[in-house]
Amino acid sequence: MSVHGDHEAGPDASTTDAIVEALRAGGRPHELGLRDAALRGANLSRVSLAGFDLNGVDLGEAYLYGVNLSAAQLVGTQMRGAILQGSVLHGTSLESADLCGADLQWTDMRSADFTRADLSSAQLGHARLANATLDGANLTDARADAANLLGATMRDATLTGGRLHRADLRGANLSGADLTLTDLRGANLHGANLRGVSLTAAIHDKETVFPAKRDPAAYGMAFIEPGASLVEADLRGVALRGADLSRADLTAADLRDADLRAVVLTRATLDECQMVGALVDDATAMPEDFDAPSAGVRHIGPGVRLSEVALRWRDLEEADMQAADLTAADLTGANLNGALLAEANMARADLQMANLRVAQLNGATMGGAALRGAVFHGASLRSVVMRDADLAWADLTEADLCGADLTGARMADTRLRRARYDGDTQLPDGCDPAAAGMLLPRARR
Repeated sequence: MSVHGDHEAGPDASTTDAIVEALRAGGRPHELGLRDAALRGANLSRVSLAGFDLNGVDLGEAYLYGVNLSAAQLVGTQMRGAILQGSVLHGTSLESADLCGADLQWTDMRSADFTRADLSSAQLGHARLANATLDGANLTDARADAANLLGATMRDATLTGGRLHRADLRGANLSGADLTLTDLRGANLHGANLRGVSLTAAIHDKETVFPAKRDPAAYGMAFIEPGASLVEADLRGVALRGADLSRADLTAADLRDADLRAVVLTRATLDECQMVGALVDDATAMPEDFDAPSAGVRHIGPGVRLSEVALRWRDLEEADMQAADLTAADLTGANLNGALLAEANMARADLQMANLRVAQLNGATMGGAALRGAVFHGASLRSVVMRDADLAWADLTEADLCGADLTGARMADTRLRRARYDGDTQLPDGCDPAAAGMLLPRARR
């Protein structure tokens, strides 16, 4: 790798690993010659890069979990597909940065500058973006559920097909923005500037708060309610869980990959409606003549067979899939926070960057699974089988690993602090539980 700078880099700084170690040791970018350096896919978790000049550095697909990037310079930086979950970018300059598909969930980006940045398909759930600048930014298909955008400036931004479910947009400047097909259910737009905004076919519900004297019907928006007219509505991937759409007209609507769990669709019109990949459960109420197998919907529940299915970035929080067959399923980035997965078969499944905080996985089979960067904080993994799984960069803080089998698992930079283990826990060769900060509970007397 070629690096350039005012100071000549040391002999060990010519490799990505050496640069990362130098940064962990407190090295400064100008000392390491980081201008235009390639750190693609590097693990920089927990490193403090506050105030650093990283303009032009290639951080594509880099693992930046929990990194402090406050007031850093990242203008035009390549960060496509990077993992920044839980990081701090307070006041950071990211003008024209490429963050397409990046994971920015739970990230602190208050007062950050994203002018003309590419955030298309980015994951921004629960992100803190108060007073951030997103003028001209591309947020097409971005997911910003429950994001805090209080007072944010988003002039001429593109949010087509984006998700702002329960987002706080109070006082935000959205003048000239394109919110066509955007999910604004439960969003708070009180005091927002909507001059020249496009809201055609955007969806809202009774919980959505609009600025005073603004009539959503005048914008051509769709209202989610019983008896709603949603003919040809584009609801792909929309989380409609628990909505009452009884008697609604969904003729030719697109509900592919939508979350229809606990949705009431009794007496709804579903003629020519596309529903392949939509999620349903035992609480979903369909019309009497509905043919689930022909529609291609996926049932979520205990014991379901979902081997090799694609559920990337799906919201499955607290889903009950005990004893389910998820062999080789693609659950990349899925939200499985608090999910019930005891005895589930997830052998060879892809759960990279998935959120499994406090999930119940006792007795689950995860042999050969891709778990890189997954978060198991506080999860119960008693007697789980993770033989030969890839747990590099995974967070197992405070997880219960008593009786777990991790023989042959890859655990490079895996966080195990305060994880519990016992005499039946099998760890991979070279893993020192004491050095990793694991806890061995005292035997009961």
